[in-house]
Amino acid sequence: AAARDGLRATHAMTILLVLACLLLIYRSPLLVLAPLVTIFCSVAVAMGVVAMLVDLTTAGSVAGLGLRVFTTTKVFVIVILFGAGRDFCLFLIARYREELARGVAPHRAPGIALRNVSGALAGSAFTTILGLATMALAQYGKFASSGPVIAICLFIALLACTTLTPAILRIIGPAIFWPFGVSQERKHSGWEQRVWERLSDLVLRRPAWILGVGALLAAPPMMIGFTAPVNYDLLSELPSGSPSLRGARLIREHFGEGWLSPMTLAVRLPGARLDNADARFDVALLHNALFQIPEVQDVRSPYLPTGGDPTRRRHFSYEGLYNAATTGSPLTIQSFVSKAPDMAGQVMQLYLVQVSDPFSHEARDAVPRIRAALSTISHSESLDGQPNPWRGADFQLAGATAGMVDLKSITQADNHRIQIACVVAVLLVLLVLLRRPLACLYLMLTVLVTYWVTLGVTHAVFHAIYGETYHGLDWKAPLFLFVILVAVGQDYNIYLTTRVLEEQRRHGMREGLRRAIVQTGGIITSCGIIMA
Repeated sequence: AAARDGLRATHAMTILLVLACLLLIYRSPLLVLAPLVTIFCSVAVAMGVVAMLVDLTTAGSVAGLGLRVFTTTKVFVIVILFGAGRDFCLFLIARYREELARGVAPHRAPGIALRNVSGALAGSAFTTILGLATMALAQYGKFASSGPVIAICLFIALLACTTLTPAILRIIGPAIFWPFGVSQERKHSGWEQRVWERLSDLVLRRPAWILGVGALLAAPPMMIGFTAPVNYDLLSELPSGSPSLRGARLIREHFGEGWLSPMTLAVRLPGARLDNADARFDVALLHNALFQIPEVQDVRSPYLPTGGDPTRRRHFSYEGLYNAATTGSPLTIQSFVSKAPDMAGQVMQLYLVQVSDPFSHEARDAVPRIRAALSTISHSESLDGQPNPWRGADFQLAGATAGMVDLKSITQADNHRIQIACVVAVLLVLLVLLRRPLACLYLMLTVLVTYWVTLGVTHAVFHAIYGETYHGLDWKAPLFLFVILVAVGQDYNIYLTTRVLEEQRRHGMREGLRRAIVQTGGIITSCGIIMA
């Protein structure tokens, strides 16, 4: 329910924010309408195509796709298509306005504008598409499916931006800039042009000074970003008033933190029967050994179904009499020992209650130590001074805490694999587009620095706002942020760099750089603001 509500809220807020920013920045209703029409059509067609591909995959008609759509996938499809797709449209419209201002006939201007920005649009789109596609290398299902799905949707958005948007410009013509018109719009933004002219002059006069100051400002948050903690607490993703969180608080208050989600220990001892009277003493030995693990607060097993300290059994108390009556009873055996036909009597489950909150960092850190203790039991010759009946047993932990530990291990490996693949894929697109290796490496370095700085700033802001209740960034955020910043963030680098190369061919190195900054500074800034 929370995920569905979040999706609806994201969809509505994205549309409203994009609409408000476009109206505020461009002040032309028709200019706002053109990219929105393109994006709405893109989203509708893209989701239809993805739904068809998912149906074909599910039916087995298309092998090897393995596409699935999750709620988070839909969120990122909406955000990225409204972000990157809108950027493509605005880059084209900005160039269309330049062509009209130069005196190009309105019926020819859309085609010339598209031809001039086609390289930048294709490069921008394919850095994002290939960057997202590398998520297919992930072991974690949501990552492996989400990346290719978003990449397919973005490719459809690129087709719409290079076909539907020029058609809209051709039909509406210069009236798209109503009420200011092309020339009046340029006069209205004269102050903006002066700002970029002064900034470009400063860049040309003091490039080393600007680079040094930027590096000094980026260094502190980047260092924080390197060590920003990641949170795998599933409950922290829920709204504060959700029923499950209220229930969790009640369990913590009345039963203790560990009872919020005990871990299940599955035990299989090859060649042994765990459902007969002969196994009772062996189960008692195992129960005592598990209870002695420092990270374990309580154990429930066929030996002590209600748990408690096995060294303090009071036989004449209610609990003692209950345990005496239930230990090894048929009902207890049915509750703890497998009844599956192929494994009947050979697999037993026990419940381990941890000392710490099962969703906390401490509980996750304790799981490897518990697994190490189980491994020791499985390989020891003796147990509690007796010959070890559990030597060679297979112990497997399940439950929320064990699942989060495995999730962390898998997603960390996915992060490293995808980050390397994404950087290589984006760098290859840059090399094909720009054919300047040093420039491509520099552009890649800028987005990597941006990623670490963003992580650091985000962590610092949330820590300042939420204090001790903040335990780290959501575990999905770093990877999605990396792919978006490295792939989508490269759009602005590509648009500026291709324009620099174009202007330098006409006006020389320094003047070409200055003109490119002046011409693209406003559109890149406005696109960045809307994307944010």
